[in-house]
Amino acid sequence: QGAEKENIPIEFYDYVHNTSSLPPKYIADRYHWSSFLNKVENAVASNLTFLNYASPDILDQGCDVTIVLMDPNVPLREVGHKIWFMLESVAEHVEYTEDREEDSKEDGSRKNTRRNKECMVIQTASCKVTNRQTTHDTYQSDVRTIGNILYDRSLPLFQRMIERGQVRISILNHTKYNFKSCSNFFNPSSALMNINYWKDEFISEFDSDLILTVQDDCVFCRMLDPRRWKDVAYVGSPWSYANGFWHYIWHMWNPKRIFKWTHVFLMCDNMEKWWNDWVMSENHEDSIQHVRGQGRKRQMDIQIDSSAKQRLSKQFPPACNVGGYGVVGNGGLTLRSQKWLIKAIELCPHAKWSGMDTATNTNMSMSCHATNDINEDAYFATVLNGIGATMPKAYDASLFSVEMIWPEEVASIYGPWTKNERMDRIQQRWSFKNKQSLKYDDSDSGSTFKFGGSDYTVPIAMHKPWWYQPTEMLQSEGIAKKCKFLKYMFQPEESRCARIGSGPIASWWQFKRYFRFLPFMA
Repeated sequence: QGAEKENIPIEFYDYVHNTSSLPPKYIADRYHWSSFLNKVENAVASNLTFLNYASPDILDQGCDVTIVLMDPNVPLREVGHKIWFMLESVAEHVEYTEDREEDSKEDGSRKNTRRNKECMVIQTASCKVTNRQTTHDTYQSDVRTIGNILYDRSLPLFQRMIERGQVRISILNHTKYNFKSCSNFFNPSSALMNINYWKDEFISEFDSDLILTVQDDCVFCRMLDPRRWKDVAYVGSPWSYANGFWHYIWHMWNPKRIFKWTHVFLMCDNMEKWWNDWVMSENHEDSIQHVRGQGRKRQMDIQIDSSAKQRLSKQFPPACNVGGYGVVGNGGLTLRSQKWLIKAIELCPHAKWSGMDTATNTNMSMSCHATNDINEDAYFATVLNGIGATMPKAYDASLFSVEMIWPEEVASIYGPWTKNERMDRIQQRWSFKNKQSLKYDDSDSGSTFKFGGSDYTVPIAMHKPWWYQPTEMLQSEGIAKKCKFLKYMFQPEESRCARIGSGPIASWWQFKRYFRFLPFMA
């Protein structure tokens, strides 16, 4: 309990990635799950059932962050699949620990010990493993079966999380959340917009209000200390906005995708339009204060009386380029407050997916309800902004993760942000072991890497960057030094971004990056 993390050599991960197997010596030296249980104390082993957390610290104090992976295929993934590298990056970089002094057993002196406070719940399916639907009678055995598979295929650091009792498994009821089938809930929107998901799928005594959602296509690159983000209701990577048309064209060369992705570069306009459509026109009383030209007056502890009919303002707060705020979403990799999400659903439920009887429930506000087909990240981004939740500034969000646009691009689109302002945000949002670790301008030992003549800041994590960033960039030596697990997450043929190569495309890349501070090049 509380042991320092192992230093696993990169050659180990290379071997697993290249051979889709574990090194023979490692297999011989480690335990399988059943063997591990036989080696530990009976009192500890009896709690390691995957049905709940078993860590004494968690059982005593609860989780300070709960990491959620919702994926029906977790037990089907073989050794070497990217999901195991994603989980390994989580185990290495997501750290919510506190130093505590305790009496030493030897001489009664005081010593510092580290308490691991991060929890993980794997929300998955069993039907493809057991060839039957999970029932009440089979739930425990199905969870144990999946747990055995999870342990035996995991990489070392995530295995230690399991051994410390920080991981539990939940088999989701696919009919309750309107999934297509027991093994098909790759789009989790119908669950995440359902109020019962947030009330039923977490253990109130232990799970944290702070939820970190991950998928098998994200990767962590540097330490995440969730305490540095507790002031916001929701953070994910920023989207580009309407003036980002040229950025959109650059990343989406294939004209067949233009209609599918139109919502990306029109997101600011769409959010305002959605909100105006969702809020009933007869509600004129403003419950959210807006300051024109200065963004929102943000309050973390907004008191919402769910027993009274709420009145919401049709006036959507400035979401882009006002006070440094921008559109923030990207549901596949987010840090969220459960309380704020529940408030959002209660105040503006989705007519189809909320899990509430919006037609007859007079206690809930029917001054607002979402009616269109929308993904959960866009829904929450819109409603949370609309009800005045505390949202991060765009540059802060870019320090959390990147998908479409890098922090330098965010600073130009949603800025301007001076270098000193960016440094202040980095010091607030990132975790550093010591002040000397902060070398923002040193591409060898600091936070940035060079590509195409420009500097790029590597954030805490990334979500499928190969959809929007050139393969040459993601496979460059500079970024590999900053994000060691990235190279295990994708193959070049998975890229949806045009290769730079040479000629006109390369020239355009250089031109665009050099003049990225211009509004029309955002």
